[in-house]
This record gives sequence, structure tokens and C-alpha cells, in this order.
Amino acid sequence: MNIEASKKTPPPPLLYLGGFGIGWLIDRILPLSIVSDNLKSVEVVIGGTLIVTGLFIMITGLYTFKKAHTSITPNLKTKQLITSGPYRFSRNPLYTGWAVTYIGVLLVMNIIWCIFTLAIIMVIFNKVIIPREEEYLRNEFGESYLLYSKQVRRWL
Repeated sequence: MNIEASKKTPPPPLLYLGGFGIGWLIDRILPLSIVSDNLKSVEVVIGGTLIVTGLFIMITGLYTFKKAHTSITPNLKTKQLITSGPYRFSRNPLYTGWAVTYIGVLLVMNIIWCIFTLAIIMVIFNKVIIPREEEYLRNEFGESYLLYSKQVRRWL
């Protein structure tokens, strides 16, 4: 993605954090629980598992970028098309990891409103952020990226 395009949207982690913050604020005004108190321990176990899974996905994605000596920053030129590590399963493992972690945290904190803000975040990613990044990668890597995008799903 070029510098001008990346200035038009906030950094992806801020979208997730901002969306979660908005859901949390709504919950302070109109509290709603996802589950009743007698299922809270199950919710915490599932949420904790999702948090660990999401963080693992993100860490392996970041490690893969570091190993390839290229930047994850959208306003810097990509040196190579990464198709190894978690990129074998998802074209966007960092975004996927954030989403999985987000779901885990909303379960642990029992904040139903964050489900709705996550839906909005996912629309922004699917309609604005990812298409811009994919256009950049198509222009940068041509047929290699087209083949990769046919073989690997956008999310999971």
C-alpha cells in the first residue's frame, strides 16, 4: 500500500482497539451479558483459549515477516511476497489473529456489544483496508500474487 492510501485509515490495531473501546463504553451505559453467571467459567476458558490462539497467530505472522526481512508497516514498500508460515493458510493472519484475540477478550469480559463493533470493523477491513492492500500486492507482484490469492483464503 502506498503512503497516501495508508494515511486515510487508522492503523489496523487501532481499529480493533477502538472498536473494542466503543463496545466497552456502550456496555457501561447498557450492560448486557453474553452468558449467565453459571456459565461464566466456560466462557472464560473458551475466551482464554481464543486469546492464546489469536496471539499465537499474530506472533507467528510477525516472525514470518521478520524472517523475510520485510516490513509489516503499510506505508513502506514490501520487499517480497510472503507465502510461508501462517500465510500458507490465510492471506491476512495478523488481522485474523487480532479478530480471534478480540473475540476471546469479549468473551472473558462478557461484553456482548463488542460483537457488534467487531462486525463493523470486519466490514471496514473487507471493504476498505484489505482491497487496497491486495491492489498494491497485485501491482507489485503480478501473477505470483494472483496465483497465491487463488490458493489461499483471505481470512481462514
